[in-house]
Amino acid sequence: MAYDIRPFHGIGPITFGMDRSEVRKTLPAPFEEYRQNEFANNTSDAFDNIGVTVHYDQDNKCECISIWSDEEPVTFQERAIFKENPSQIVEWIKVLDGSAKLGGENTLTSTLYCMSIGFDGDPSDPDASISDITLFTKRYYETNLKDYV
Repeated sequence: MAYDIRPFHGIGPITFGMDRSEVRKTLPAPFEEYRQNEFANNTSDAFDNIGVTVHYDQDNKCECISIWSDEEPVTFQERAIFKENPSQIVEWIKVLDGSAKLGGENTLTSTLYCMSIGFDGDPSDPDASISDITLFTKRYYETNLKDYV
């Protein structure tokens, strides 16, 4: 299954606003339902076999999608994100979104595209790699991420 990143819409076959039961039918893998932390409004589904986590709002609608496996192609504007050089990804995203910020946790966040890209280590390090890609709704950003970016 290919995962094309579509800001404000979703990733691959998973779309924002999709009901939890629809997501579970769409993704061909077992899942584990868990609560991200004590402040979370709802539980999330981790599809560990395919490297995908989906977070839901209080109405069980998809509002955030994370992918941490590079076994399937993950593309944004026709670029295979996991296959790219991390420092080049940072430069490219900053060109697309001049307000994109690289945080202390080695995460690049673009509020323009409602997307974050995590790195294993400093992205300027030649041994660094991309660890995960997360796409979220503006509402999810405002309520869960804004204070951490």
